[in-house]
Amino acid sequence: GLGEPGGPAADPAAVAAAFRRHYDRWGPAIERTLTQADNSPALASNAENGRAGHRAWLDAAFAGALAAATEPAVLRARLVALTGVEFWLVLTRHEGLTPEQAEQTVATLLSATLTERTAS
Repeated sequence: GLGEPGGPAADPAAVAAAFRRHYDRWGPAIERTLTQADNSPALASNAENGRAGHRAWLDAAFAGALAAATEPAVLRARLVALTGVEFWLVLTRHEGLTPEQAEQTVATLLSATLTERTAS
């Protein structure tokens, strides 16, 4: 799994590193589950449980930022998208970034998103 999220003031670089480790190990399995979820109630349930766990991890990691956000639901959606396996695959598989480059990209985008803290 992702391990402990790092508290209410999570560091974007540490969060990006945690997701890199997670996707290095579990990315292909997660991708298979997501692509086959429509064909199996069990896989659909696994996919939804994974999404719920992902959101809960981010809620814990970025509790402070989410509490201070003008529109916390928008901030949370951005955090979910930036750390999702789909975005990771775009960066690494489709755009050819190394895992290190993808991790840095995620960290940079998380930092920018957390600095804004609004939906505008």
